[in-house]
Amino acid sequence: MSLGERAVLAAVGGDLGGSRVNGVAEQMDRSLQWRERPGTVTARFEDLVGELAPGAVTRLATELGITVTPRRARQIAEMVPGGTGTFRRGMVGSWRDELSAEVRGRLDEALGPLAEQLGYPR
Repeated sequence: MSLGERAVLAAVGGDLGGSRVNGVAEQMDRSLQWRERPGTVTARFEDLVGELAPGAVTRLATELGITVTPRRARQIAEMVPGGTGTFRRGMVGSWRDELSAEVRGRLDEALGPLAEQLGYPR
């Protein structure tokens, strides 16, 4: 299965070897309601990588009532990227360079409204 086919399957769901795969939009639609609950703290992956990551770590810690030194925030931020099967090139947005215009269009159709709701551009 190509990268584009995997991306579309993950976005919209479908059959994979006789098993039903729920798409991201379906899963997120069911679980986004918790974001509005008091005490919920969220962060985007993009905020946790790069030069601004220590600030995001500090913000999250503060919201959780945890004190971190600037040095510790940098150490934590350095641990975020890598080590998973979904971490490919280490560059935010690099998927746009790796997927065809057709696949990007299908992803936008399936996930565009969700992306906007989460603060991402379409």
